[in-house]
Amino acid sequence: VVFNGTVTLANGVKLEMVKVEPGTFTMSKRDGDNFSGEVEHQKTLTKPFYIGKYEVTQEQWYALMKSTIRNQRDKAKKTSWPLKGEGNKYPVYYVSWKEAMNFCEKMNQYAPAGWKFMLPTETQWEFAARGGKRSRGYKYSGSDNLDEVGWYENNSGDTAHEVGGKAPNELGLYDMSGNVWEWCLDNSQSKSNNTRAEFDRSYSDSDGTDRVCRGGGWLNYAKSSRSANRSNDGPGDRGNGLGFRLALVPVQ
Repeated sequence: VVFNGTVTLANGVKLEMVKVEPGTFTMSKRDGDNFSGEVEHQKTLTKPFYIGKYEVTQEQWYALMKSTIRNQRDKAKKTSWPLKGEGNKYPVYYVSWKEAMNFCEKMNQYAPAGWKFMLPTETQWEFAARGGKRSRGYKYSGSDNLDEVGWYENNSGDTAHEVGGKAPNELGLYDMSGNVWEWCLDNSQSKSNNTRAEFDRSYSDSDGTDRVCRGGGWLNYAKSSRSANRSNDGPGDRGNGLGFRLALVPVQ
């Protein structure tokens, strides 16, 4: 059976993915706002992969994990923390890296033969954010004008927004700049040229080292939503501006 890019979860909930063909690109491309850890270099991806058309939504999370956004907040034992967007099409947040990996593992009941669900590596994430082989070299994912493609401090109204509300990038991916930060698979590296392009790891990996998150969020300056920008949090950390996007990768 050929995978058509759409997974149907419980109660008919759809999860759409976009295929990204392999290629070579300039990672951490100089854009005038780079930090010292963004070391411009060439990276090559040798295998195709799929990545979520949208950030994982609260509806999709509930369909698989049976947990609402209020449940997620309460798991952090911070019932006073504010919700920043609640509803089926809002991105899920208050999700730790470990929980995101658990979601990926549970998604494998839907995986086509020869593939498995995983968080994207930092390299895969940036390649996709830049538009893959269709890239036009934009500073943000899909534009040099962040207001066109992302929700951030200046336009968010201090909240997350439903996915897909801004223009997509060259691959048809939405919200890779802004809305919520997105977990990646990698342990945090101080320099981007030290990252591994393609790898996988155990879903139950207990290493406590910080993990990478990408894309910026509704609460951040525009500088944080650049495709080159990198950040990190502990694998058990949660926040109301931190979610994730699913990847589907070839079984190694």
